[in-house]
Amino acid sequence: MPTQTFALVILTVFFAFQVQAAQKSFRIFDSKQITAQVDRFYGQDGSAFATVFCNPEAAQVMMVDSRMPELDGKTFFFGSLPNCEQARNKARKATGECVVGLTIDLASQAARVDVGACK
Repeated sequence: MPTQTFALVILTVFFAFQVQAAQKSFRIFDSKQITAQVDRFYGQDGSAFATVFCNPEAAQVMMVDSRMPELDGKTFFFGSLPNCEQARNKARKATGECVVGLTIDLASQAARVDVGACK
């Protein structure tokens, strides 16, 4: 019985760690509209790290930072065009006044923009 309990604890910790490790978050310090359907997200150093594409064929964000070779060129999805537009709007309106972050899920390839504490 103690061996089974120990094994269950190990499995629980392992899966909890994997779920957390599957998500990565990046703070958006600036967001600029490139075209009517494309925005670019910038980090604290002013370098672009993600490009957002919101059109009927693609509601996605592509990581574009060569300093992260494991993510560079990888695409993550907002799930729908309205979700993509909402993410762009959040990033444009809230950067500078609030903590804004892009969260990507490596397992599901999902993306979202969250707004945190504001001034």
